[in-house]
Amino acid sequence: MGLGVRGVLRAGRWARRREGRAWWWTVLRLLPLTLPVLTFAGLGSLLGLLMFRAGTLEQAAYAWPALAVFAAGGALAAGAAIVARGVALVRRVRREGGALGRAQGVFRK
Repeated sequence: MGLGVRGVLRAGRWARRREGRAWWWTVLRLLPLTLPVLTFAGLGSLLGLLMFRAGTLEQAAYAWPALAVFAAGGALAAGAAIVARGVALVRRVRREGGALGRAQGVFRK
């Protein structure tokens, strides 16, 4: 959770560093943050695969509540960081008429 808060607070700085770079590079830099969200979304199936059974997220939360809480907290923190970085990037590009994606014609006024 602490790293998620840190990611949200540093979103503006992150957006400044991404300015002037290709849009696809920025998207690639956001991809690792999707792993906790995808892990939580597929937690029931992942545990079912590891135990050779079919399972749901509710069953996983009942059997291992600490794992479910930990995965949900990580997914929430990563999702908040993704949203904060996206908002900061869009605000920065709109406010300064930034160069992010301008060469590719992605962001236009």
